[in-house]
Amino acid sequence: MYLSGIAGYASGASRLHKHPIQVLEEAKAFLAKPFFEKYPNLGHFKRLITPTATPDLFHRMEEAELDRAELVQIVDGLLSP
Repeated sequence: MYLSGIAGYASGASRLHKHPIQVLEEAKAFLAKPFFEKYPNLGHFKRLITPTATPDLFHRMEEAELDRAELVQIVDGLLSP
């Protein structure tokens, strides 16, 4: 769900400026933290997700984090006066 949420915001990034403030604030809350900060109870899996052991998952999570960080900047810019 986390990865699909980021993918959803990323796919509509060019239209974020059309959303009401409330939707942007919800997006900001969702995007505020990286996966393992958002779900600290899963932190023990972090060391197991490596390019060697789980290459697909590792790369998907890496790409999602890059997208998340960029989306946070976009949303922050839209929420700034």
